[in-house]
Formats: sequence, structure tokens, C-alpha cells
Amino acid sequence: PGAMGGKRPAVKAKAKSKASAEPEPPAEEPTAEQIEAKRLWQQRRETTKWAQAQLEVVRGQLLAAQKRGKCDWLQVAHEFHEKKLIKATKLLEEKAINSLPQELRDAVERYLQQCASNPSIEQEELKEEKEAWDLLEEQAGGYVRKAETPEAEKAIAECKAWAGTGVADVAALSSLMATHADSAGVQEAGLVRLGFLFSEAQRGADS
Repeated sequence: PGAMGGKRPAVKAKAKSKASAEPEPPAEEPTAEQIEAKRLWQQRRETTKWAQAQLEVVRGQLLAAQKRGKCDWLQVAHEFHEKKLIKATKLLEEKAINSLPQELRDAVERYLQQCASNPSIEQEELKEEKEAWDLLEEQAGGYVRKAETPEAEKAIAECKAWAGTGVADVAALSSLMATHADSAGVQEAGLVRLGFLFSEAQRGADS
């Protein structure tokens, strides 16, 4: 019993010292906003490092292309990616974006790899990977909508003037929208019109 009695106070003392050391952290506990802000900061920092590294590579390849000569097409392609990488770095700096889509990163790395493994690449072999940068425009909110085709313009006018509220009418309008699935204008006009027709049908049912 004496030995046990001797042990107990030690355990108590240990618990006590632990307890006295612990109350501090809760006051330091970061808020959800702080945690998120730190996460985004780390994301921006990591993405900026990546963009700067690619920028260094593309500038090196641009110099090599200038020395090679008679390959203006290659210099133009390198300059395109250089400008886009500068823009991406600037957007990250301004916190307009917090990261870059993986798809875009992969495309840029694929592009740079072509000249890294084959410095004397020919024009017909080069994949410029320019389209991938559209992802940055979308992410930065500067996405420019694709110009509508004459067919799509016609469909937009049809959607706006659509009058029938019957099941068959609505199905026909939905079918028209599906035919022009790649036209943002047709989708927008069709959805707005469907909303209007449904509210009209509802109003008719209510009265």
C-alpha cells in the first residue's frame, strides 16, 4: 500500500503539470478563416514557384530558338507561353487566382518537354498547347464567350420568341437547346424562356 500511495501523488502531479501547460493553446486556436487564408497562401506560393520555374525554362528555350534562327514560328510559340506565364504570376500576386488548373499545368509541361527532348523540332511536329490557357481566362473571370454561329443566332431568336407551354412545346424547345449544346447564347436564351413559360403556365393554373 505504501508503494501505491507513493505512486499516486506522482501521477497526480504529472496530470497537474500537464493541465497547467495546456490551457494556453485554445486561445491561440486559428479560426476557420485563418486556416483557409493560410491554405490559399500556401497554394499561391506553390503555384507561383511552379509558374516561375516554367518561365525560366521557356525563356531559355526562346534564347535557344533565337540562336537557332529561321524558326520564327517557334519563337512566337515560346513568346505566347512566356506572356501567359507572366500573366499567371501577376494574377497570383494580385490574389485574383489562388492556383492553376492541373490540366493547364500538364499542357505547359508537355509543351516545354518537346523542345527539351528535341531542340531542333520542326514546325509540323510542335504541339503549341495554346488552348489550355483558356482555362486561366475562365478562372480569372476574363472568359470571353465564343462568337455565335449564324445557326446559333437563329436558334437564340427562336428561343426568345417561344410561346407554347404544352409538354410537346417544352420538349421541342429542350430539343432545340440540345442541338446547340455548345452555344452559351442558346442555352441562356432557352433557360430564360423556359423559366418564363413555366411561370406563365403556373399563373394560368392558379387563376
